[in-house]
Amino acid sequence: MNFTRIFKTKYIILLPIFCFIGIISCNYKNTDQIYTSFEREIQNDSLLLDLYISKTQQEILYNLYYNHKRDMRVWTDDWTDNTDINYENPIVSEDFSSAFANLNQDLRLRSCNLFIQRVNQRTNISIKDKLKWIAEARFSRALVNYYMAQRFGGIYLVEDVINNEDEYKKIKRSTIDQTYNSIINDLQYASKNLPLITATPERATKWAAMGMITRVALQAASYLPAKRNHYLNLVVSNTERIMKNKRLQLDSSYKDLFNDYDKAIKSKEILFGYFTKASEYNIFSTSMGYINPSQENGKMLPGFGPQLKIGFDGWPQRFPSQNLVDAYEVIDEDGKAKYWESTIYYKNYKQKGGYVSSFLYKNRDKRFYATIVQDSSEFIKEKILTREKGNMNNLSRGVGSDRWGVSSSNYYFRKSFYEKKRYSSSDTTNHHQPIIRLAEVYLNYAETLLLLNHADEAVKIINKTRILHGGLPPLGKLLLSELWQAYKNERRVELSFENDRYWSLLRWAKFDGKTKIPELVVPIRGVNISYDGKRFSFNNILSFNNTKNRKFTSDRFLFPFPNDQYKHYSSNIIIKKGGQ
Repeated sequence: MNFTRIFKTKYIILLPIFCFIGIISCNYKNTDQIYTSFEREIQNDSLLLDLYISKTQQEILYNLYYNHKRDMRVWTDDWTDNTDINYENPIVSEDFSSAFANLNQDLRLRSCNLFIQRVNQRTNISIKDKLKWIAEARFSRALVNYYMAQRFGGIYLVEDVINNEDEYKKIKRSTIDQTYNSIINDLQYASKNLPLITATPERATKWAAMGMITRVALQAASYLPAKRNHYLNLVVSNTERIMKNKRLQLDSSYKDLFNDYDKAIKSKEILFGYFTKASEYNIFSTSMGYINPSQENGKMLPGFGPQLKIGFDGWPQRFPSQNLVDAYEVIDEDGKAKYWESTIYYKNYKQKGGYVSSFLYKNRDKRFYATIVQDSSEFIKEKILTREKGNMNNLSRGVGSDRWGVSSSNYYFRKSFYEKKRYSSSDTTNHHQPIIRLAEVYLNYAETLLLLNHADEAVKIINKTRILHGGLPPLGKLLLSELWQAYKNERRVELSFENDRYWSLLRWAKFDGKTKIPELVVPIRGVNISYDGKRFSFNNILSFNNTKNRKFTSDRFLFPFPNDQYKHYSSNIIIKKGGQ
């Protein structure tokens, strides 16, 4: 390929994309040749280097952190009681034989390391640009390694460019302590050398790096008890630095953080996110395609209704569970926040009867309405009825496999779905997903304060998201056990569908010295509401998916290490045993 000729054309922006595709898709020898050619031909052009590392970062996010396509290795809420899934997920049934095959982490690490090597070799780059680019590459490398550390513990740390199999064989698998230390070191370097602000939150800043430190350090504290205080202090120090930045603040509209691209990209809460343009992907390359129902009037059985205006054309694989719905509190008649079954509303219903909606969906936490589509609500300008004989009821298309396309739980996801139009399978769309936002940093800090026995300060932090995003009254004086429960619930509803709950459940079990996690084996439940809307029942969903096979053993704290993660270097050196 003649890079010089391409450089002189108006299509200059395509060049780093071509190079990036080459790096991701070929073996390490060809990778090095492509990058060398890239370096030689356009060594004086800093813009292309900048675009190159940006594309590297976006590829890592898309494949490891963004809820794209149908990859069950990324949709970790599917491993929990938050969702009802309608596909076979080997992780929840602990069939790990193929669960993590072909992650290709060696190529992603090589892309980062090769970039760092080449930038370090350059003599015609300003120190400022060199530090910034290396910081972005190390931030990206930390994201790759943390994805692996969360799942497998100690990993093979590759921080240099390896050019042959013999060199690679010398690398030993690191301990979990060494692994987390390396990730934190990369993030700390990034926090010192990344810019304070960028044009959009799709490029990392020092605040994004600090935010990631709070996430990584909190998880490390649970797996490394001997260094627990060290990691907790990192959460405290980085959060306090972030809190001093008055430019960063929680967004007043929780819904807009996830359902409006234009508002989200300007948000002061999203520290770092994945943003993709319609020109790059269609709906099935985003999470929207897999939470969008599939229902049309021609597929609806006789007797169900009302008729839909247009209908839905998705490939749904996950729906909210009743388990998740129960977590959103209600503001009761007396102004206090309670779970629905403890409300005066429900007491009145039991004594006098009435409509289910008068207690089950009334005055809920504002995040409920931004996250869940429930009976008698509107979704993409359609009136949704999930009750008996309703147009989106779980039996509206039949039973068994005929039911595919509608929700077994009788709930649908609103969060992360743009409701401006009905999307067909061929439509393209902008889409985004926050990767780290200020709300999570606050919650990481609140958990750390609880662990350090600073309950009063923890309450103040929890109330930040609870009041602004939830519209709930502030927490008052609580027993420590009650405060922990309130915190855990706040985290669940604030970060639902953001791939947090599974890792939080593991972390809390580790902190408490427990080997069992009931939330990962409880039945997934749905709701049934009568045709007249006045009666209801809950049911355990044991068919049409593999929720009946859900189990949890200690193997889930750290998965067995897959044996093909570094296959592009060597096929012999990886052991399968998981652990620290």
